[in-house]
Amino acid sequence: MQMVLDLNSVDDYRTFLKIKAMPKYRIVGSVAEFPDEYAGQLGIKSTRRKQAKYEPIAGLFDYQRDIAATAIRKQKYAVFADCGLGKTNIMLEFARHAAESIGPDRIVLIVSPLMVIEQTIDEAQRWYGTDSSIQRIRAADLADTLANGTGGIYITNYDALDETIPQGKLGALLLDESSMLKSHYGKWGQTCIRLGKGLHWKLALTGTPAPNDRIEYANHAVFLDAFPTVNAFLARYFINRGQTDERWELKPHALEPFYRHLSHWCIFLTNPATYGWKDNTRTIPPIHVHIHDVPLTDEQDRK
Repeated sequence: MQMVLDLNSVDDYRTFLKIKAMPKYRIVGSVAEFPDEYAGQLGIKSTRRKQAKYEPIAGLFDYQRDIAATAIRKQKYAVFADCGLGKTNIMLEFARHAAESIGPDRIVLIVSPLMVIEQTIDEAQRWYGTDSSIQRIRAADLADTLANGTGGIYITNYDALDETIPQGKLGALLLDESSMLKSHYGKWGQTCIRLGKGLHWKLALTGTPAPNDRIEYANHAVFLDAFPTVNAFLARYFINRGQTDERWELKPHALEPFYRHLSHWCIFLTNPATYGWKDNTRTIPPIHVHIHDVPLTDEQDRK
């Protein structure tokens, strides 16, 4: 959504401050741009085209249902969640809804590490039964499938990606274990970003959240079209301190804007109860450390 601000109006200055508090915005001269979903913060009715209503399947935890709903509403989203929290369920829900939204002639492609493809297919059959129609694509068939295949949900592994793979009929791209994007200048990172260009439906999921590496933030932001380039992302929020292990340091004044911006396109999840969802697991008991002093034997002392 675009809004032209009157530079001489006090009311428009107040509006400008509200726009600056949004997770995502852009100011060019007197023109303010921001996502339609935040129009309500200014008392404006959103002009965003309504999507088909999301109907979650039964059996999901409350946080899985809500995160899937948020990802579907955003259409471009990242889920940084610890292992065991059910990212596969969120991914399958997103894939199912995306397939219904993009039409029968477009392809939903899930890219996963080779070792988890069979597990993903098994999970789909477990939750959706005969309604599951995830088809596995071998590396040798991926280019032809994207160029000439029929619509549906497909899954392949990262090793199948290279610079020759066309976007073709691709309508949605989902990256499981998306920390692979960390290699932005490598084959996988470049190909994923290229294949995702112009797509309205993109999802990234990983159990090793971005704080492990500043570049991982940036690569996900670029893949999800939250920033145009890695350098633009880093320059906005970070300072380069030189050739050290933690050379990219967050600018002190950028702390709040940085995390506000992240909230537009991703979620970090370790304990669902932190966000007010039901705590579905017991609290891990405290660690008790017992130190036992075992003396050396006489033979050990002599040596």
